[in-house]
Amino acid sequence: SRECELTRSGSIGPGGDPILLYEAEFIDVMRDPYVKSYLEDLDIVMHNPADLFDTFDPQGRGRVTGPEMVEALIKLRGEPQKNDFVAAWLSLRGLHEKIDELRLSVNHHQLHLEVQTQQTQIWAEKSGSLPTM
Repeated sequence: SRECELTRSGSIGPGGDPILLYEAEFIDVMRDPYVKSYLEDLDIVMHNPADLFDTFDPQGRGRVTGPEMVEALIKLRGEPQKNDFVAAWLSLRGLHEKIDELRLSVNHHQLHLEVQTQQTQIWAEKSGSLPTM
């Protein structure tokens, strides 16, 4: 049997290694009778682990870390239907972060284009003609 220890980052894994589960491994773990029993003790019922993977992987990276697992399990405690709301909330949070990143990128590129346009206008005024592109 492999022993697990709690690491400083809060992840639990064999020999202190952080937990990292990909979707197929996650499904296997969640189908394990011992894991199901522990989850039921926490008032978490997993009818179909494959449907819940997105709840545990809100960023859509295809993997679940120990802290992500703990966070999702805490939010899933209670009624089985609660996972639908949690999944939606986590997805919206991830989408919001991506939109913020996109907005910052667009603003950066817009500023860069404005500077280039100004430089081109200054060059054109000095030379008396517009550059060909």
